[in-house]
Amino acid sequence: MEEIRLEEIFNTLWKKKIGIMLIICVFITMGLVYTFNFVTPKYTSSITMVLVSTNNDNENNSTISI
Repeated sequence: MEEIRLEEIFNTLWKKKIGIMLIICVFITMGLVYTFNFVTPKYTSSITMVLVSTNNDNENNSTISI
């Protein structure tokens, strides 16, 4: 039975690091292009904010006292 040497595996990966990074960048780019150009969003959200005056006078509803 042959031993697995981690040093050999690490050295092989280190020598091929440029190719590995290039492949990762290609797939990231493909994923981003697909996501932003071909996928339609399934969910949307909206919000309505109502500002209420904490003062008791009804004439000046646009001012909020904090």
